[in-house]
Amino acid sequence: MKFHPKVSIIIPVYNWSDFVWEAIDSALAQDYDNIEIIVINDGSNDNWATESIVKSYWNEIQYIKKENGGVATALNLGIESMTGEYFSWLSHDDLYISNKVSSQVELLAQLEDKENTILFSNYVFINEHWTEINKIEIHYPPEKLLYKLLINSFLNWCTLLIPKKAFTKVWVFEDELQTTQDYHLWFRMMKEYKFLNTPEFLVKSRQHSWQDSKKKLFIAMKERKYLEKFILWEFTPAELKKSANSKLPDFLFMFITKCKLEKYRILWFLYFIAQKLHIDIFLATIYRKIFKY
Repeated sequence: MKFHPKVSIIIPVYNWSDFVWEAIDSALAQDYDNIEIIVINDGSNDNWATESIVKSYWNEIQYIKKENGGVATALNLGIESMTGEYFSWLSHDDLYISNKVSSQVELLAQLEDKENTILFSNYVFINEHWTEINKIEIHYPPEKLLYKLLINSFLNWCTLLIPKKAFTKVWVFEDELQTTQDYHLWFRMMKEYKFLNTPEFLVKSRQHSWQDSKKKLFIAMKERKYLEKFILWEFTPAELKKSANSKLPDFLFMFITKCKLEKYRILWFLYFIAQKLHIDIFLATIYRKIFKY
C-alpha cells in the first residue's frame, strides 16, 4: 500500500496582513494532494485586515479565530484541531517551496521507522523584498545533532514534519514561552525521536526588523538562558559528550560547553545596539556567516 499520509499545515497569525497571504498561497501551491491548511488567527486587532485576507480563502482552508494568547497557544489549538497524521508549521511571514511536503513524505516512505522520525530541511533566508540573504545547509549526522543544536540554534521550525502522535507522547508547546517555545519542544522530542534532514532547500524564511523575536529582545535573552539550563539538566554529560564526540572529562567538557553558550549573550547585546542603529538585519547576516547559523 502506498504511503500517502494526510499532512496538516498550521499557520498561526497575529496582525500580519502584509505577509500572510503569501504564506497561505505557498501552502496551497504544494504539489502534494493530501493536505489540510489551518490558519489560526491569534486575536489580531488590526481592524480586521488580517481576518479579511484569511477569509478570502474560505473555501480552500480552515480558519479559526481565538483570543490573543501567543504563538504557542495558537499552535496548540492547531494541533488540537488537525486531522492529519503529520504536523507542519508555517509562519505567517515565511514561504514553503512547492515540494516541501511531497519531498519529506517521499523520504519518510523509504524509512522503516516512520513513526519515530521527525524530518527537517535546509532553508533560505530572504528579506521583506524577497531577496535572498543566505542559504542554510545542514550537514550534521543525526547522532551529532543534539550538541550542535545546543551550541548553534540552526533548525528552522517551518522545515519540520512531525508525527501527530509525538504531541501525545511528548506534549505540546509551552504556553508561557514567547520566543523559545519551538526549541524547548524540539529538545524534548529529541529524547524520544530521531531527527533526520531532508537534504533540500524547502523553506524561505523571511528576516525583517518587525519580527516578534526582535521586539522581545530581553524576553528572548531570559528564555534562552532558561532553555540552556533546561537542556543541561534534561541531558546527561554522557549524552552531550557522545553527541559532541568528545573524550574530555565531564567537568572540563561541561565548562567548555557553557563557555561556548556565552556567545549568545554577546549576540543579543549586539542585536540591541544594532536595533538602535537600524543595522540589525546586516549584523544578523554577518553573525550567520561567522557562526554558520
